[in-house]
Amino acid sequence: MDFFVVVEREGQIIACAALFPFFEEKCGEVAAIAVSPECRGQGQGDKLLGMLFFVLKVIKIAILCKIQDGIVII
Repeated sequence: MDFFVVVEREGQIIACAALFPFFEEKCGEVAAIAVSPECRGQGQGDKLLGMLFFVLKVIKIAILCKIQDGIVII
């Protein structure tokens, strides 16, 4: 089960993020965060991270990480 968050403004997608939870390891990977160039610097990335942290809390996962080139970054 993966989680995707999309932020829309006036019918246009302006930001999105993906979270891949690993329930056995009790961690979640931030797979992607993207904000449209016109909307950068307006806190959209912060909002996305906040939403991902909320999802982690709801599904009871305590660690957020990023996997890059097979290496887990916490």
